[in-house]
Amino acid sequence: MRDYTRSEWGDVVRGSSWPPANDPFTIKITNTNGWPDGADGWTWEVLLSRALAGATPDVTLTASAELSGNVMSLTFQATPVQTAALPGSGRTRFYVDVRSIDGSAVASYYDCVHGFAWVRDAVGQG
Repeated sequence: MRDYTRSEWGDVVRGSSWPPANDPFTIKITNTNGWPDGADGWTWEVLLSRALAGATPDVTLTASAELSGNVMSLTFQATPVQTAALPGSGRTRFYVDVRSIDGSAVASYYDCVHGFAWVRDAVGQG
């Protein structure tokens, strides 16, 4: 599992943008068989939850999608309101998953993205 906060963005701080403002986060998913026509128009979401993949997420972030060849690039940014909605106090580990919902409402999860992010309070934690 990948730690999505180990990079230059650091922990998700409740009540703040994540990643920091003007520095959106992009996840790339390669489909060696190619993506179906219109896949970049599906609903793509980044989920943060205290439970493993497939559980009800604590926060759902809608990603913008861009397809280039076999690589789908998903860009998202959590607003302060969205991060403030993350439950708990102190420093808590949330699972990160990506879900797509195609034109026929079929939801898919992507194992290659499964990981976690650390969420902490704005002051005095982490």
